[in-house]
Amino acid sequence: MKRVLITGASSYIGYKLSQHLAAHGTEVHAVVRPQTDPARLPTCLSAANLHSHDGSTESLVDIVARAKPDVTFHLAGLYLREVKPEQVLALIASNYTFGIQLLEALRLSAVRPAIVYAGTYSQYFMSETPRPLNLYSALKQAFSQALSLYLDQYGVRTIELVLFDNYGIDDWRPKLIRAITDAARDGTPLPLPDEDVTIDLMHIDDVIAALAHAAQLLERDQAAILSKTFAASYGTRYRLSELVALFESVTGRKVVTRPGAYKLPERRISVPWDGPRLPGWEPKIKLEDGMRNYFAART
Repeated sequence: MKRVLITGASSYIGYKLSQHLAAHGTEVHAVVRPQTDPARLPTCLSAANLHSHDGSTESLVDIVARAKPDVTFHLAGLYLREVKPEQVLALIASNYTFGIQLLEALRLSAVRPAIVYAGTYSQYFMSETPRPLNLYSALKQAFSQALSLYLDQYGVRTIELVLFDNYGIDDWRPKLIRAITDAARDGTPLPLPDEDVTIDLMHIDDVIAALAHAAQLLERDQAAILSKTFAASYGTRYRLSELVALFESVTGRKVVTRPGAYKLPERRISVPWDGPRLPGWEPKIKLEDGMRNYFAART
């Protein structure tokens, strides 16, 4: 890939993907909003390659025409588990409308378009086939269906890569691995939910490798993978209690837990979707090593 366009570059995954691609000689462009916090953007993105979107389709058409991406990574989105009435339009705009505008811009571009879309396992609520957990995942699934149309009608090459829980040493998000580490380091009880749910947890470097590999598959233009949905899954799943026990084993530190400290929503995913693995890709970082390195870096 010589040139790529990324949406959601200020997210943790977008930040790390931008760094990875730039380090491997790819010219990285990013779509940003006027309100995007510059501190959340990686320094590898030059000012000339940051393209401000004013909300219109015409603006995205112009951005894609200037960026001329070989591959576009669509990572942007707004996550809200529970939606208030006043938040509905923003949720639709971020997770569906913006994506359709992007597809329109790609199909009108001078280069043959290709897009890697980051889906979510919440599109599979206790089901092997799409069954959204909530409105957020329903909108993500609606965009997934639009991808198939744009391939069929306009030749926009697509892969949807379903992502699960992930972590990294420099992750600023309040994730599970951070909570476990803080509890072990500070000696404070770790609150756990009322169900010992199953987690698919993968290191951010493997997530980035999966996204980059998906883009390479699109560049090879293999018909068997076009408009398909694949899982970027660690493969081995653990219950919360098993994750804590594994953390204690690899770090030698005791974690005091408070099971049942809070109640999970009635509609929840107890076991994540187990979909087909992305062809030609395997995670490389063992959870044990990732936990050990994460704890060492934060203590």
